[in-house]
Amino acid sequence: DKTGTLTTGRLDVAHVEAASGFTVEDLLRVAGAVEDGSTHPIATAITAHARTTGSTLPGVEGFTGLPGLGAAGRVDGIDVLVGSPRLFTDRGVIIPDDIAAACATWQARGCTSILIGCAGGAVGLIALTDTVKASARPAVEALHRLGLRVVLLTGDNQATADAVAGFVGV
Repeated sequence: DKTGTLTTGRLDVAHVEAASGFTVEDLLRVAGAVEDGSTHPIATAITAHARTTGSTLPGVEGFTGLPGLGAAGRVDGIDVLVGSPRLFTDRGVIIPDDIAAACATWQARGCTSILIGCAGGAVGLIALTDTVKASARPAVEALHRLGLRVVLLTGDNQATADAVAGFVGV
């Protein structure tokens, strides 16, 4: 299991990217507000980062947790969706090419990419990183020496899973 076994499970924001017409501050404000209603580690990291950058988080109406996918709510009268690329694809939400490319880039670096959507489309992303435990690679190597086949089980996307697996030798 990746999170909590190979990685610390404490996520940090590595990057925030805003689509044209939006600012990083805009994204952190609305994403942090929506995620403030959740206790998921991704939500906690986004909310904490928003607050440390000085964002004042407004109230959210109609918060809905979407297990395994993200969350939704209404911020300042605007419907906001925060979650995995799969959530956006499943709901038919438009992901502009520049945001899709940034998402793929950060996932290839081992980050979890969370999209922020409003006005019917993705307007930015937040890339989160989870630190690999120092003991992970030696533990995997020890399992290999025992002749065991080691696999990685994660709910994360394939690119992130591949990056972590490569780092620890799975």
